[in-house]
Parts: sequence; C-alpha cells; structure tokens
Amino acid sequence: MWKERMQGLGMINMQQAWWPKLQAKCYTWQNGESKAWIDHVYVDSNTAKDGTVRGVGIDTSRWAHGSDHCMIGIRVNFTTMVGRVRGMPVLYQPPRRTVMAGQAKNKKQYREIAEKREQEQRKKGKGIIIWAQQLREANKNARDKTTKQRNKLQTTNDQIMRKIVKELKAIEQEQANELNKFGGARTRHNWSDVFSRRNGIYALLLEIIQRTRKKRLRPQIYSIVKKIIKRSQLIGVELSDTINNIPQVDAHEREWKKYDAEVRRHLSDQQRSMHMRQKVRWRMNKQSFYRCN
Repeated sequence: MWKERMQGLGMINMQQAWWPKLQAKCYTWQNGESKAWIDHVYVDSNTAKDGTVRGVGIDTSRWAHGSDHCMIGIRVNFTTMVGRVRGMPVLYQPPRRTVMAGQAKNKKQYREIAEKREQEQRKKGKGIIIWAQQLREANKNARDKTTKQRNKLQTTNDQIMRKIVKELKAIEQEQANELNKFGGARTRHNWSDVFSRRNGIYALLLEIIQRTRKKRLRPQIYSIVKKIIKRSQLIGVELSDTINNIPQVDAHEREWKKYDAEVRRHLSDQQRSMHMRQKVRWRMNKQSFYRCN
C-alpha cells in the first residue's frame, strides 16, 4: 500500500529506476541467509528526470558499522538542482607565495640572505643546518622503534619542521622587503587587508545603526559607537565626524531618524568606493594573467 501511496505523490524509487534489471539481486538487510530489500531512496519525478541524480547504489561490503542493514546512497548534483549561486566578491585575497629561490634572477640575493641569517642563527645554537642534523640523528633506525617511540619521534619531527618552514618564510619575507624598499601597506601598487578590515567595520556600523529604531537599545548603541570611533583607525575623518554626532539617548525621535539616514548615506558612499577598488584589483589580476600566458 505504501508503494502506491508514494507513486501517487509523484515519488520515484531511484534504486529501482536506476537499476531495473538488478531488482532481484538488490537487498539492504541480511540476517544469516535471509535477505530483504527494505530500505529505499525516493525523489520526486522532476528531480529524477532533470539530471540532478548522478548515481544510486547499495553498499553490501562488510565494513564495521555494527548493523545488519546495508547502506543505500544517492549521488546528487546540487548545482543542477538549485542553480549556480553568485557569491559576494572577495575584497582581500592573500597573495600566492612564490619560492624566490626558484627564480633565476633572485637566486643570488636569496642565497646571500639565507647565509647571513644562518650565521646569526648559529650564534644562538639554531639554524636550518643544525635543525637538519637533528632530524637526521633523530630518524636513525626509526624502523626498529616501537609504536610509542615512533609517535614521539613524529612529534619531534613536526616541531623541527615547523622551525625550518618558519625560517624559510622569514627569508622570503626579508627578500620581498628588499625588493620593495619604498613600498607600504597604503601604496597604490601594494594591496593589503586594510580594505577588508575597513569593510568589516562598515558592515558592523550599518548593523548597529539599524538597531537605533529600538529605543531600549539606544543606550548600548551610544556606548558602542563611541568606543568604535575611539579605537578604530580605519574610519575616515568625514565618516568619523558624522558618526560621532550621535544624538543623546533621550533625544527626539526625529533626531535619531536624521542621524540614521545621514550615517547610512556616508556608509553607502564609502562601500561604493571600496567596490570600485575591488573591480580595479580584478582587472589588474586579469591583465597580469594574460601577460604571464
């Protein structure tokens, strides 16, 4: 009866529809020699026809799940089901790390920086060479060690490798600083996370300003706004002056509405300019990609 009811609702048994010639061999429950097909996967008729379902099957392997039922699964392409969803633009993307030592024009400078840092590290009993020797000594006869000793050795190896990687990154950073002596976080040719953090503050302010419509929250909002203006260094002078003119808690409703509209206007202008910078960033990356290819 339940099969007729599911059919009346427009639901299709996907295992049965996907493998019509194997129905006699399908089973999802086994107890000794007894087998039965008692677990099913149903989808509506539209989903079954539009290519959303990419596969159906029953796992009859004897993996340790402690149940006499077999796992029945279905593979679904959610992009086909709901369509592509356009995400928010990324305002800051960390630059890709490039190993400077792999570039012919930077090898000499990289080696000089590495040797200089190595000499300084040796005075402190540290350095890549010393750490490499420690790794070599620690891993002698590692195959003959017990499981407990191997686990301890793995922890030691991880600690030493973290030190080596940290030193390699420091060498790359020092070389990058020398290649860009006159740069800075706010220069036009160098992009940082300043704009990403500034956009986060703008979103926070917009969320706070929306709460001014509730009178009971205004004392807290007044205190939070004052703290943000005092501590944040990423808000422009004009926007800071506008936000700082927040009405008193017991001010007339008209003053709060005027303040709300004025702050929203300034935040919208600021976010629009940041969006333009993001478009420029995207265009620059695109041009750089075509030049490299």
